[in-house]
Amino acid sequence: MSDTQGGGPLVGLRVMEFTRGRAGAIAGMLLADYGAEVLRVEPPGGDPLWDDLPGYPVWHRGKEIVQIDLTAPEAIVAIARRLPVTDVLLDGMRPGVLAAAGLGYEAVAPTSPALVYASVSGFGGVVDAPGYEGLVQAWLGLPSYQGARRGSPSLSTYAAGSFGAALLTVIGILAALHQRDRSERGQRVETSLLDGLLAQLVMNLVAPAGEEPGPPPMPGASPTMAIYACGDDTHLQIHLGARGALERLCEAMGMSHADFVGERTGRHFAGDPEGADRFRAALARVFAERPRREWIEILTAADVPVAACLAPGEILDHPQTQALDLTMQLRDPLLGP
Repeated sequence: MSDTQGGGPLVGLRVMEFTRGRAGAIAGMLLADYGAEVLRVEPPGGDPLWDDLPGYPVWHRGKEIVQIDLTAPEAIVAIARRLPVTDVLLDGMRPGVLAAAGLGYEAVAPTSPALVYASVSGFGGVVDAPGYEGLVQAWLGLPSYQGARRGSPSLSTYAAGSFGAALLTVIGILAALHQRDRSERGQRVETSLLDGLLAQLVMNLVAPAGEEPGPPPMPGASPTMAIYACGDDTHLQIHLGARGALERLCEAMGMSHADFVGERTGRHFAGDPEGADRFRAALARVFAERPRREWIEILTAADVPVAACLAPGEILDHPQTQALDLTMQLRDPLLGP
């Protein structure tokens, strides 16, 4: 992430971060990764989420952390004095918290006209509700997507809204800084977890005129995009979206494609749940006959898209990850290696 001088493309950029939770913290992390000087402000005693979110030591890497009481008038004066020489103020607090402290955009913009004021919240500031990931997922119907095969909504443990919002925040900040180079004036940048998740789901919500949008087929809802158990108590996933992949799979597994093709009423057994269940059961029986390693070799040789279902964290030691230099080991003063 460094440029040829070793400092990163954002060296010299000064950021003041007021955040709680994932989205704003990750946005600040990304800016710091690229060389920005990020000063993170926490309340006296520290942010209590350090004890609740294991990601905090990672999301706050590369930042200077100070503890300031935002209810103390002298503290607000000190912060306000620093803002004219700050490039970005990152607000990841509940809407209204910084404004109540006298640090809202309308309060600081007149004296800091070059400041880029970036706000990220749960619902965009219109809804006065805690910006928790699970609540945002519920609003957008993601639990219904997750429950497509279970029959009832199921919460996703992956914080898609938070990570999406973090990326949108950084993009907005960089765009505003680029515009500032031309106009010499900063501006307000706003996004939310709602934005971050909706941006990822929006195409799934498109429906033909007169039809209600609903969840698309989920991986596992079709037997041709599903996870199967192998004979050694491991699992793999197949994805037969490529032309001819279904036929190649059947041939590689010693099955007759003709036994199933007549039951298909479209790609991936769409509209034919009974045929899908029969095909899934047949695949399950055959996959259970061999260990995963053998099936990966057989299906790869047959040009059938397949992947091993790895255990959480196993990807960190995978040869592909190592080849791309995506991981490193370091010693954290609190967590160790």
